[in-house]
This record gives sequence, C-alpha cells and structure tokens, in this order.
Amino acid sequence: MDYQRKMRWVNYHSSKCKLYLRNDFEFQCAYCRMKEDDAGVVAENAFEKDHFFPKSKFPKIQDSHNYTNMVYSCRKCNNTKKDKDIELLLDPCKDDIYSGLAPHVIQQGKKENYELKPTTVQGKQFIDSLKLNTHYYCQMRRKQAEIAEQRQNLKELYGKL
Repeated sequence: MDYQRKMRWVNYHSSKCKLYLRNDFEFQCAYCRMKEDDAGVVAENAFEKDHFFPKSKFPKIQDSHNYTNMVYSCRKCNNTKKDKDIELLLDPCKDDIYSGLAPHVIQQGKKENYELKPTTVQGKQFIDSLKLNTHYYCQMRRKQAEIAEQRQNLKELYGKL
C-alpha cells in the first residue's frame, strides 16, 4: 500500500483531522501524488480532506466522517473523484497503486512525457477515472522530476565542498 493511515481518534469535523492527514499522507495527494511543495504558497488551501467513500453514494456507511474513511487529496483530484464510481477506484491505504512488488500504475519519465502507465485493469480505471494523464498532471510530474534532479545536483555539489 502507498500510505499507512495511523489510528487517530478524530473525525472529519475535528480541527486536527487535516493536520493528521497531511502527516499520514506525507504532505501529498493520495491520488495524483502532488506534493504540497509543488502547490507553492497556496499549498494548504490546495489540499482537502476527502471522504474515500462519500456518504452521498454510500448512505449505509454509519461513520463516513470517521478518520479511517478520510484521505488527503488535492482539490483537483477531489473534484474529479466526486462524480466517479468509487468501487472502480483503488484505495491508497489498501492497494499498491504506485509502490510495492506489483504496482497498478507506473510513472513514466521524460521519454514518455511523464505519463502514468497502467499495469493492471484497475490501474487503467484509476488513471482514466481521475484523468491523471492530462496535460496538467504530466506537467506537474515533469516539474517534480526537475526539482528532484536539482536537489540531487545540489546534494552532490555540497558533498564536494
């Protein structure tokens, strides 16, 4: 699984819920992996608490506001996800979406324009449902790769000093 949500005794309405989600999801969107640093100065406002199983579509879930049903999501993914059939989506806390021995999705590099490549049918549904290969997301992943490369170069330069 990509993220491990800790047991927290808070719910959606708790003032600490978003703070705990930020930590548990490593300050990045559970779906597209945008990092708060990528969002710049609007970072905290660009991310939201998302009900993985929305009460509107799952009225039988008694504790939809429970912390175990919450994920940290960028506003763009949260808005895209709300109209989707959630049963088709992979759960970032239960499924190996991007990591593990057999991930459902592989992030491509510069040659493939930073697109995501599905390795399973569920991975394809995940990418297609959240529209994760649009220009916006590919550009975000390109910027992430450039920043990572710059950090590595700085680290090497610092090591030589």
